[in-house]
Amino acid sequence: SSSSSSSSSPDNATKKRIIIAMSGGVDSSVAAHLLLQNHSPKNHEIIGLFMTNWDTSDEDSSTEKKCVQSEQDMQDVVKVCEHLNIKH
Repeated sequence: SSSSSSSSSPDNATKKRIIIAMSGGVDSSVAAHLLLQNHSPKNHEIIGLFMTNWDTSDEDSSTEKKCVQSEQDMQDVVKVCEHLNIKH
């Protein structure tokens, strides 16, 4: 018999996993915030996944500038995830 009570939060093996695609922009950051308001981290494993939602080869700027922007977007996702206390 386990000593844990039924009111304790489930471990990661029993939590439902929710993965949210994040671009580093306002829309996906707000979506992650709203997700947290509606799905308790006690019952859900919430993970922010960085995504690029455009093809950088379609842009006119230099390859170096594209890489810098993508890196900045990824850093923005990390900051938002850390602020919201979700995995990334």
